[in-house]
Order: sequence, then structure tokens, then C-alpha cells
Amino acid sequence: AGQYAETREGVRQLLATLTTAAQAGDLRDCNASVAKLVADFPQYHNIGITNPQGDVVCSGIPSGVSSNIADRGFFKEAVATGQFTQGEFQLGRLTGLPSIGFAYPLLHADSAPCVAIATLDLAW
Repeated sequence: AGQYAETREGVRQLLATLTTAAQAGDLRDCNASVAKLVADFPQYHNIGITNPQGDVVCSGIPSGVSSNIADRGFFKEAVATGQFTQGEFQLGRLTGLPSIGFAYPLLHADSAPCVAIATLDLAW
């Protein structure tokens, strides 16, 4: 249980840092930045940022198609509560691999709203 708590806290810290970076409002280099994070941290299938409607605006996995996660429980809970949340077992839409999703919202009135997301590899 201790290792899982440490892993969960690591995800929370990563996503909090990502929302702080996104708060600056410049997402032009976001895809390249999070792709590097995914490459450097193999425990993640993907890392990204969505708008409050669930549209993925930044992703570590280039897909070439638009993606929306508004139906994912971890995303809905993060937007509803304004808190860091963890989902349940899921198959990644881009990877097809089993994972658990996490979300950290930045929904303050004085900044561009976004939600940082990460999917953790269950095999890691």
C-alpha cells in the first residue's frame, strides 16, 4: 500500500506541475514536452492536457485525430470537485492498453481552465 501511495503522490505532483506550466497559456510546445515526459517515465502510457469539456489539447502520444475524455469517470470527478482524482481500470483509447487515469484540474477564474491528465501503466 505504501508504494502505491507514493506512486499516486508522484502522479499528483507531476500533474500539478503540468497545470502550472499550462497556466502560462502557451501550449505550442506542449505536445513535444509531454512526449518527452512519456519517453522519460515509462510508467505512463500518456500525459496530456484537456480543456474543461474534455477535448485533449495536448498529448504525449501523437494521434492525428481529435480525442475527448469527457465520459471518463476520473475526468468528470476532477471537473466536478476541482480536486485531483484517480479513475479505475480502463483500456486506453489511443494505446488499447490497461491503465488507470488521473486528472488534476486548474479551473481558477484568473487563468485559462484546463485539466492535466495521465494514464498509469498497470504492468509497470
